[in-house]
Amino acid sequence: MKQVYWAYARVSTIGQSDSSISVQLEYLRGHASRLGLEYKPFFEKMSGSSLAPRTELNKIIKQAKEGDYVGVYDSSRLGRNIIDSLLVVDDLIKRGVKVQIGDRVLDEKSPSDE
Repeated sequence: MKQVYWAYARVSTIGQSDSSISVQLEYLRGHASRLGLEYKPFFEKMSGSSLAPRTELNKIIKQAKEGDYVGVYDSSRLGRNIIDSLLVVDDLIKRGVKVQIGDRVLDEKSPSDE
């Protein structure tokens, strides 16, 4: 089965421009393309203060499997609550999913990441 690049874009409020989502997803599409991975974009207009109501991010968390990537434009798109964000990243990495935040791929097995 082909590895997947799960792209997640988010803006905080309904009133924010869709162009921000487009910019985030286009940026992430480039990463997926360079890695040769199947690109699956997800987005939502939702505050990053809590993980529970963010249905699209929760879909990604549930579906991502070993060897896949989860990518976000920057750390603030993953969440405003640092504890929630760290728990998500820790869970994904422990399951063998690579997490890309901006240009940096987090890899606990490498002292300098990728």
